[in-house]
Amino acid sequence: MDIGGEITMPAGRISIPLDVAADILCSLPAKSVLRFKAVSKAWCSLIDSPDFARFHLSASIDVPMLVIVTNQRSSDVDNPGVVLSADFYSLDDVEVDDDDGDGGASSRLRQVRPRSYPFKPRKAGTHALGSSCSGILAFGSYGGDLDFWNPTTNRCYSTSLLDFDPSGYPEFMGLQPRSTTVFYQDTNTCSSSCSHDHQYKLVQKVVQQPHGGGSICEFQSYNLEANGFTTFHTLPDDSAGGHLLCEHVSGCSTCCFVNGALHWLAPASNYDGDRGQYVIVALHLGTLERYKLPLPVGLKYRYRAILRILGGSLCATFSNYGNEGRYGIDVWVMKEYGGDWTKLLNFTTSHKDHNWVYPIAYSQSRDKVLLHFRDPYENLQWYHLKPEKLIPIKIPGAPKFFQPMLCLPTLVNYRS
Repeated sequence: MDIGGEITMPAGRISIPLDVAADILCSLPAKSVLRFKAVSKAWCSLIDSPDFARFHLSASIDVPMLVIVTNQRSSDVDNPGVVLSADFYSLDDVEVDDDDGDGGASSRLRQVRPRSYPFKPRKAGTHALGSSCSGILAFGSYGGDLDFWNPTTNRCYSTSLLDFDPSGYPEFMGLQPRSTTVFYQDTNTCSSSCSHDHQYKLVQKVVQQPHGGGSICEFQSYNLEANGFTTFHTLPDDSAGGHLLCEHVSGCSTCCFVNGALHWLAPASNYDGDRGQYVIVALHLGTLERYKLPLPVGLKYRYRAILRILGGSLCATFSNYGNEGRYGIDVWVMKEYGGDWTKLLNFTTSHKDHNWVYPIAYSQSRDKVLLHFRDPYENLQWYHLKPEKLIPIKIPGAPKFFQPMLCLPTLVNYRS
């Protein structure tokens, strides 16, 4: 990291070059680095600088956090919401066998930290966690609010989404659009003149579908650094309805970002495919090229599908009503982008609400997968890959309805 100048310690005893101080601080976790802001104004200025935040992120030794938040409603003025965080790798210590029940679980879960809810909805509607990138959580609401929060630095920023513009499409006038958002790090738009090597952007996919059929899909991009929106693509075509195939799941966006592209599910019949099947539609956010990816062969419409990212790879979860009231759950992973699908795990359950399930992350040793269930209340379970079994996890203080998400502790702020 190329930083000029020196830092003089109290009483003028030692002068430390800034680049040396930066190297030392980058060997520490983000929370520890923040404590050194009190050393001097020069140290505080260094730690708050966007260049140092990116340098620290690139050399990060931090353990991911599991953040749990409630769906806060603006009508619940007396309920500010619940935010819990825990070191993700500590979840390995909270396995609970069926015979044990809940006893002792909370004593084996390390470093569960209650937090104050950072926002209050400004309009009517649910305020929900959407996605995360580089330690910043993005929240949205059906009322049009958009909020960003770094739980490590506790800095937050709020703005409002653009209204859907139905100009030229009179059949959409007066209808409430449905939207989903994806927060990502953009490396497509940078050039040699950029003062940094990335920009943080949020893309909103707005779907409008009138009662008489037909649909329109509009994409809006929000650049955190430029503090501005751009409507960059409008699709009055057959791909828009893909959002409606995958209803909003708590904590689960219906779009996901990988390999520089936004991905969502759409009916395969809209693309000359078999009726009753899905296809993944992708829109590259650098070139705006639209293309499709196949799903595993033989999956029919009776399956409920959720598209996610697991370990940096596309991941699809399918649920199906089987024989004798059983529900089958299959999780597939595309380990190499554009390649074949591999079935990661499958199991059956007798509970109807278990068909809303999706993976969050691999364990540190990658021998387990953390799954999020609705049962009918939210709960987390480890799926052991070998031997195959499900183990529930008890998180003290977790509400009945919550959204879990992994978040890396960082010093990155919303306008870095």
